[in-house]
Formats: sequence, structure tokens, C-alpha cells
Amino acid sequence: MGVAITNLTLGHNDYPDPDTFTWEEYLAETGTTAVPARAFHTRPPHGFKVNMKLEAVDRRSPSLIRVASVVDVEECRIKVKRS
Repeated sequence: MGVAITNLTLGHNDYPDPDTFTWEEYLAETGTTAVPARAFHTRPPHGFKVNMKLEAVDRRSPSLIRVASVVDVEECRIKVKRS
């Protein structure tokens, strides 16, 4: 079931103005409700650290497993390069 949005004023680049936007007003204007919190799941920390070594599948030859190094970490992502 879709929801039609009408009379919603958007800011620059079709995004709402972050200085004045509130979810409460948006939901009221669009006649919609927020997704319940139980729909979202938090992930535990991944535990990888920069310079750690790991095995990674070679994207060009998926049958090969190569040694890789962690070069950057974020909350839910890691960046690796072939060692």
C-alpha cells in the first residue's frame, strides 16, 4: 500500500531544509506513521583494527583467496587492500 505525499515543500536539491525539518511535522503533513523501533537492529562492533591481516576473496578471480590488510575502519565498515 503506497502513500501519496502532497503539499510537501522541499528545499535545495529536493531535500527538506535541515534547519527547520522535524520528523513529527513531516509525518503529520504526509498522514504517515513512523516505522516502529523494533524494525531496526543494532550491530555489535566489528572488532577490526587498522593493519590487521585477513583473508579476502579476490574480486577478479573469486576462486582465489588472498591476504589483505585493513587500511581504514568505521563504525560498521572496514576498508581493505590486497597485501
